[in-house]
Amino acid sequence: MKTKFTLVTMLICAFFASNAQQAITNGSFETWTSPYAPTGWTSYEDIITPIQGAGLIEKDSVDKFSGNYSVKLTSKYVALASDTVGAAVAIGTGAFINNSPKIAGIPFTSSPDTLEFAYKYQPNGADSAGVEIQLHKAGTSTYKLQILDQLLATSGQWGVIAIPLKQLYSDTTGTADTLKLSFFSSAIMAAHSPQGSILHVDAVRFGYVVAPTLIEEINSNITTDLFPNPAKDRLHFSFSEAQNNASIMVFDMTGRVLTHEFVDGNSFDLNTSRWSTGMYTYSLISNGSTDKEEFWAEWYLVKKN
Repeated sequence: MKTKFTLVTMLICAFFASNAQQAITNGSFETWTSPYAPTGWTSYEDIITPIQGAGLIEKDSVDKFSGNYSVKLTSKYVALASDTVGAAVAIGTGAFINNSPKIAGIPFTSSPDTLEFAYKYQPNGADSAGVEIQLHKAGTSTYKLQILDQLLATSGQWGVIAIPLKQLYSDTTGTADTLKLSFFSSAIMAAHSPQGSILHVDAVRFGYVVAPTLIEEINSNITTDLFPNPAKDRLHFSFSEAQNNASIMVFDMTGRVLTHEFVDGNSFDLNTSRWSTGMYTYSLISNGSTDKEEFWAEWYLVKKN
């Protein structure tokens, strides 16, 4: 069933500057100012000039989960290295130092509760892809969070994974200052990566369970298509106007925030597979196109098994 909502009632103004909830830069990989890495990200090809054009990383407009593009990582033999190189893409910048690629990460002071992304993996043999996330603690050499994980094969089909981060923090005190987030087409610890393992990644984002600070304001109109409702595993939002750094919050019926995720563009897919059957409230918070106010509107979703 397809449900259409026009947001015309009382709204809530949200001030994100005081909430320290940061989005992942270009997590949908829609923007590419370089052919060797999405904007805001880096890759081996991006930072090692002699191997540029090797085809380790590509902008894929055909095989994607949502939007117009995904990032495609392929393990390939690179003559310069005299070995097969597992492709990698990492948020932030990098440099080639002492004959080794170094990833610098980005300034980041938030503490996300969930990392979610869509991926499709076609390994060569027993290979496995990898995802790594690090949050460095401000003013120290220690980590608030460090996860190195392997991704299972998806048999040529897109899958969505949500990694709960909250219980994995090794240090819950103080704030972070640097985020490193990387995806690899071959197992990170493998001595020799097999050729031909292909990893697609799309729709990377953080979820938070802390609501923004809100005050009442008056709305501008925007039309939202929401389907299917009831939902099972995913809920699709389609907006009448492209959203810029907007966000979706979802509440259970006790008012508890289950996730707060950033949105860009004309559509958004929400993963509902990890929630129990029941009624939920969703809210859109978005910058108005003229007055730059942020607004909130509310509707209901019934989750089904």
